[in-house]
Amino acid sequence: AEYMGERWVKISFCQGKYTCEGYVYTVDPETGMIVVLNFDSMNNETITGASIISYSSVSDIEYLENKTVPIKIDESKLHKLFCRKDSVSVQQHTIDSLTHLLSANRLNYVIDDKENFRVLESVLISPPYSSINCKGSNPVILRRIQDLLNGSTTTQQSVTTS
Repeated sequence: AEYMGERWVKISFCQGKYTCEGYVYTVDPETGMIVVLNFDSMNNETITGASIISYSSVSDIEYLENKTVPIKIDESKLHKLFCRKDSVSVQQHTIDSLTHLLSANRLNYVIDDKENFRVLESVLISPPYSSINCKGSNPVILRRIQDLLNGSTTTQQSVTTS
């Protein structure tokens, strides 16, 4: 497999239903997430957005050699893409949906005063409640909870509370 970091790519995902073109900012091998920065089509120096794509949903990657790599990415502009003003309402919605997901899968959990979820007394899920925000002492349970958060249907049957 060819390393895709710091290159312009066109990624097809979800069985080719969607595509994303941009600059690969980073790849997280632990979670399988790819962060692709989207740029203004007229000016390759203006970041217009960022896409976070799970590698497991990728169906094709095309390397775009004719695109130039941005010389420097302004970290403050990148930070603004991920810190939206409506984050409180998004987080509350996520708390509700995570509560429903854990309850539907009969997983014991508690929510602490910092709105962290402790699941099965061994996995901590911190805001914004995605699989990359999970920490745990038991790697088997940790992976199963991460799979559940990523939407894996097989995990819903394999995670038990006994």
